[in-house]
Amino acid sequence: MVCARGPAGQAALALQQCSPVWHRRGNCGPRPSTAPSSPPRWPSAASGWCRSSWPELRPSSPAGKKRGLQALEARKTSVLQLMLQSGCPWPSLSWVSLSITELSVPVTQVSVPLRPPGAVELWELEENESLIVNKFCKYEHDDIVTSVSVLAGSSQAVSGGRDCCVKVWDIPEQTVLHSYRAHSDAVTCVASCPGKDTVFLSCAEDNRTLLWDTRCPKPATRIVCSACNYLPTSVMWHPQKSDIFVLGDESGTVALVDTKNPDSALSAAVHTQAITGFAFSAHSSPLLASISEDCSVAVLDSDLSEVFRNHSHRDFVKGLSWSPSDDALLTTVGWDHQVLHHTVPLPAGEASGINCVKE
Repeated sequence: MVCARGPAGQAALALQQCSPVWHRRGNCGPRPSTAPSSPPRWPSAASGWCRSSWPELRPSSPAGKKRGLQALEARKTSVLQLMLQSGCPWPSLSWVSLSITELSVPVTQVSVPLRPPGAVELWELEENESLIVNKFCKYEHDDIVTSVSVLAGSSQAVSGGRDCCVKVWDIPEQTVLHSYRAHSDAVTCVASCPGKDTVFLSCAEDNRTLLWDTRCPKPATRIVCSACNYLPTSVMWHPQKSDIFVLGDESGTVALVDTKNPDSALSAAVHTQAITGFAFSAHSSPLLASISEDCSVAVLDSDLSEVFRNHSHRDFVKGLSWSPSDDALLTTVGWDHQVLHHTVPLPAGEASGINCVKE
């Protein structure tokens, strides 16, 4: 299950995928080499993190072993939107809204059975984000959908799947505008370009990263980055530089790539296993948070120097989101059923939006 949200925050695209037993489980032991009148107080953590309480997701229960927190988004309305998967080979999906101040108390929860692989669904948040409503479900991919990204302007989106296809969607019309098969293996990630509604990136298990512009007769251009020597697993555009994107591979390497000069990419060995996601902060000089199958969370500055690291997760880390109310707070979720809040050191000259009292 993956999702993306447009800038307005009104619609969520949910892509249905099976998570059968072929997913590897993490072994996270030692490894080699209505909005409130005032900003909400996030649950604090003396050690930089805190854990939510999920009585229905106890790891000791048989069902709990088949569940995992897959993605999240922190909302300005003091709500965390979480997505859970349970069961295999045909799991069910749950959308859960949690109060940031009371993580153990769901605001609302919607559970639906997952359909066969290849479905793309549109969900909307209604009634002050307390109600999650399904708007459509379309089968266009022939295999598991692995990634989705809403394009600039919020009227279109792009999806990628294990059928090697990349598809561009018209959200209001609920149709596919373009279908491409430029990859020869499963697409692992797609990412839209801020400010350019026809431009996006894709990477796949064919070891190729493609730059797309749907205005062109031949829309895909291969970006060769010598800094990443393993299969690419995650991509994301820089929020302030339309020619720069971040690329992560299955070895844990992170690279900042200039589309005009990819050979000059700045890279660093940040993790020891595959990168599973990125998120840029809202700082004037954005920090880059990365998560990985090595169960760690890292935050890097513009030079890819580490400013924060946390190893509290005990399984794959699968989702992350910066707080819209406090630039110093990063939230992560993983297959260990934990929701962790991390207090990240601020860059010089930056001020935190709220003060978090340690408990």
